[in-house]
Amino acid sequence: MADAPNWRTQIPPGSRHTVVTKIMETLKTQIPNAGPEGLVELNKFAVRFEQEIFNAATSQVY
Repeated sequence: MADAPNWRTQIPPGSRHTVVTKIMETLKTQIPNAGPEGLVELNKFAVRFEQEIFNAATSQVY
């Protein structure tokens, strides 16, 4: 099945952003008083974390 499309190309637009948003919601429950600068840093972390997991994933099964 070498001609099978890469599952990453079939991810709907915006779904990765939804995952980052969910990560942010979780982080905000653990660090409730982050303040504006803290939220910017948490968002950067959430984006990097999602990218690392997305790139390391071998399939879309969850």
